Amino acid sequence: RRGTGRRGHMGAVKRMQKLLQARKLEFDGRPAAERERFRQAFASGDTKGRAKLDSSGVRIALAELGLRGSTREEKDAIGELLKEAQVCVSINFFDFTFQVVPQAEQRLQEIRSPKLHRIFATYDPTNSGRLSEASCLKALRRLAHPSAQGAIQGYLAAFERDFRKLYDRVKLVDGSVDFSGFLELANALDQERIEFTRAVEHRAAQLAQLPKQVAARHFGELAQFRRLFTDDERLGDGAIEGGQVLAALLQSGVLPNAGIVFDRTLSTVEELQERRLFRFADFLGMVEKCRDQEAVSLKGQLQHLLATRWPPPVNRDDVPKVLKEVADFVDCLSPGADLPALLEEANRDGLEHFGLPELVRLRGRG
Repeated sequence: RRGTGRRGHMGAVKRMQKLLQARKLEFDGRPAAERERFRQAFASGDTKGRAKLDSSGVRIALAELGLRGSTREEKDAIGELLKEAQVCVSINFFDFTFQVVPQAEQRLQEIRSPKLHRIFATYDPTNSGRLSEASCLKALRRLAHPSAQGAIQGYLAAFERDFRKLYDRVKLVDGSVDFSGFLELANALDQERIEFTRAVEHRAAQLAQLPKQVAARHFGELAQFRRLFTDDERLGDGAIEGGQVLAALLQSGVLPNAGIVFDRTLSTVEELQERRLFRFADFLGMVEKCRDQEAVSLKGQLQHLLATRWPPPVNRDDVPKVLKEVADFVDCLSPGADLPALLEEANRDGLEHFGLPELVRLRGRG
């Protein structure tokens, strides 16, 4: 039995040595500036010079790397991680580098990027914290899908041509990627989308011969609007009729299908149609008018609710309830809008309470 126990102990020691060697090799392969940054952070937390960190030292070292958390939720997440670190009594340099820091980064990224984390988790059914190359590409395609409409799909094709090269830069030793690597790829995808969108939007503005100030106000949606406009164009001279304007506004999600804003827009279109057809610049003017009327209507309804049922400031958890009580809020949201995700997007700065200005701005993100 003693021999068996000794052999088991020696086997464990050898495995630890191999792990240590592998970590050293991986660390030495990192850029010199990154290695120095990690060494300095660890040294700042190792106040007693023991080459180990206690929970207080881990907090200091993480803060040196910018992983302190800026909102209450982020600080709580770091606090939970420190509690888990206390179980280990002390943390050596490689444990800090390869376990604690990635965990802290992932937890903060999960809070800051809930949508990305949900998609990552969908393609990581075993909760391993890793994705294979194939699963990673599927997840990125899923991420791109909501915005990949019509010609905008081109940016995804351009990204996929460079995907293997980008993946090789962030993959781990075993060929997979963790959430941090997935975020880098998601950022690269977003950058491709930004560049592609810029080119498409400029092209749409040029074809429609829009004044610069008009194009600037609608940058990001010009290609989609022009596609809807030209699909409805029947006369061949760049103009559409009033009924087609209403159809395009409804299809774009700008115009709710019922309520005060719809009625006013219908009256405006009928009045203008008696005098002229609508060109693309006219259509954009109707978009702006719809949004202005919607903002006035929404503000009035929110003021009434805050005065009668929800005294401000409204707690973050109650915001969805308030917005659902606004009679035309759901109709005004773009198709498929996710109210919890919208709230999370608006709350990235750690805001916990909402008054009238914050609620109006929140609606504006829909």
